[in-house]
Amino acid sequence: MIISRSPLRISLGGGGTDLPSYYKQHEGFLVSAAIDKYIYVAINKPFNKGGIFRYSSMENAQDVDSIKHPIIREALKLFDEKNLQIEISSMADIPAGTGLGSSGSFTTALLKALYTYNRRYLSQQDLAELACFIEIEKLKEPIGKQDQYIASVGGVSSFAFHKDDTVTYSALNLPSKTLYQLEDNLLLFFTGFSRSASEILKDQKIRSDNNEDEILNNLHYTKDLGYKSKKALEEGDLISFGEYSIISCSFEILKFKFCSIFPISVGCSLNSASFNSVAVKFAPFNSAAVNWADFNSASVKEFFDTILKGESVTYNDHNWYNNNGLKSYIQGRSSNRYPLLNKDL
Repeated sequence: MIISRSPLRISLGGGGTDLPSYYKQHEGFLVSAAIDKYIYVAINKPFNKGGIFRYSSMENAQDVDSIKHPIIREALKLFDEKNLQIEISSMADIPAGTGLGSSGSFTTALLKALYTYNRRYLSQQDLAELACFIEIEKLKEPIGKQDQYIASVGGVSSFAFHKDDTVTYSALNLPSKTLYQLEDNLLLFFTGFSRSASEILKDQKIRSDNNEDEILNNLHYTKDLGYKSKKALEEGDLISFGEYSIISCSFEILKFKFCSIFPISVGCSLNSASFNSVAVKFAPFNSAAVNWADFNSASVKEFFDTILKGESVTYNDHNWYNNNGLKSYIQGRSSNRYPLLNKDL
């Protein structure tokens, strides 16, 4: 049996500029971090012929073309599976629709497991590109390349998306103190609702292809926030990082980016009068909200003390619930405490 796992991620600045509709014209840049919540894929050879596939549903198939799950079907087409005899099961720490890159993470975990099962080597770059090929080229999903790359590379990394469709990346040179502070102060909460990334990103793609000034200006500014977030993190300036990457201006940009689909009902800052105390970063309308908090702040302590008791809290007209509140830890690359991702795959 082969078991692989691939991390979910949080975006720390520049998200949205990884879509081909944007970076092929203007180039994209973002900072992303893998977290310690995973998608798991297990592969086994069953006794009988045929395919058994377990995910949110269960299906049996006698040939590849009859597989209903699109990613599994396209991944298996990469191999000579004329006589199908395989069992694939997937599990996840967090449900789909949270905005944490679960689809890209699943694809990379599946491909890594399949290549290992077939005794074939796949580099991190090739793994990411193959996952992008399946989701973007074969399945025509209107998504970007961030999820596949951060799931393959891991750590806290920056990614540049170039006009010629190539991607360059590097791990952020973070001081150890900064990694510990991120670990101690980033929390992940389930907000109680979910959404489809494809529908949201489809709207962004259409508007970018039409060269709408509003969406392009917002994406330009989002990319600039990515550069500023990288600089602040590498300098250990987490106050500026919060201001650049997590304060309400980021949400205002995202609000304009997606307003043609969803009404705006979610506030961004828990304490708008003091951004240095606490700020919240939303992947727009996700069921997961990433929080940067200074736990020396009385207002922050009050907020988290209440929500962790399981009580509902209302800030800026938005109800927060402790539905499986999770403290998320940054998965870095510099020590045993922050293991390399490829050791886990």
